[in-house]
Amino acid sequence: MHRSFVRLLQVLIAAASLTPGLALAWNALDDNFFYVQTIYWDLLNRAPTHDELYGGFDYLEACGSDTSCQRARQLYMARSVFDSPEHYNAQGMIPGHPQFQDAYVWRCYTGFLKRQPESTGFNFWLPYLQNTHDYGGVINGFLNSAEYRGHFGDP
Repeated sequence: MHRSFVRLLQVLIAAASLTPGLALAWNALDDNFFYVQTIYWDLLNRAPTHDELYGGFDYLEACGSDTSCQRARQLYMARSVFDSPEHYNAQGMIPGHPQFQDAYVWRCYTGFLKRQPESTGFNFWLPYLQNTHDYGGVINGFLNSAEYRGHFGDP
């Protein structure tokens, strides 16, 4: 059902973009319910439980209209799901393993962008992660990329 909903949104967005004079500056990820559900589907391949959905929604809604708070909380929530034992176990990712950072970057591509990494991007993000250990920065880069946001509307 999730993928069907996303496809419906894509069709509606495409149709709206063909309408002359119609400005479409909306992204489904800006809807907190949609955001929480999408992160769970993207990373865990399942819907959030009732508590996960409403807990995540309430956490994001607490920002009100503060966009910087919203982005920071979206990142924190996504990173919490990404770094969860459920996600690591499902992906065979073992923190501390010599290939963990490679797997982390690879999973950002396959989880968020739904594709294999291209060498240029992978060769940017892996050294970035190795040098900075900024895991949140990597996830933030993918969440706010035009490619990822473009899957759900206007980037």
